[in-house]
Amino acid sequence: MIVFLLEVLGVGINGKVVECEHRITGEKYALKVLRDVPKARREVDLHYMASGHPNIVEIVDVYENSYNNVQCLLVVMESMKGGELFNRIQVQERGQQAFTEREAASIMFEICSAVAHLHKMNIAHRDIKPENLLYVYAFHFGPCLDNSTHAQLKLTDFGFAKRTDESEPLGLATACYTPYYCAPEVLGAEKYDKSCDLWSIGVVMYIL
Repeated sequence: MIVFLLEVLGVGINGKVVECEHRITGEKYALKVLRDVPKARREVDLHYMASGHPNIVEIVDVYENSYNNVQCLLVVMESMKGGELFNRIQVQERGQQAFTEREAASIMFEICSAVAHLHKMNIAHRDIKPENLLYVYAFHFGPCLDNSTHAQLKLTDFGFAKRTDESEPLGLATACYTPYYCAPEVLGAEKYDKSCDLWSIGVVMYIL
């Protein structure tokens, strides 16, 4: 895939995301650039496994390349034009548009659908938060959002994700989390399981 790089969409600890455009078709994508280390490969592998679900950002292709003698993974993903749920919450907090019960229920349904899909594959996401929930298209400020395409949310960022073994469900030990969203057991000394995601979902629901 030959693309033009357009602009930086975000920068994180592990890499950055830039908007790119296909030279022939003009279609836009999000390109995530990660340093090629085992943790990054696990992130890409698990995200690719989960792709195909309507509420998980789809990985289109993955490439290996080097930049300044540093080996990198280039992850081409579908473009999410609507931005983060976090931005919508900020608007709501400013009083410009309150969430209706119907709107909040629609949001929660899509989040739970994505997480249920992950848990069926024994994948714990471990970083569910409004910043990692993206709208397919720009949202509008009507009286409520329905279940049409423009309101669709998708889960992204599998940097903390890990797959557990069915024979050892309590196989998670690392304290991977975002403050205020993580379950208490994640911070404890004992091992925990994928159900830690349910606490994070509850926090998002409380915010809505």
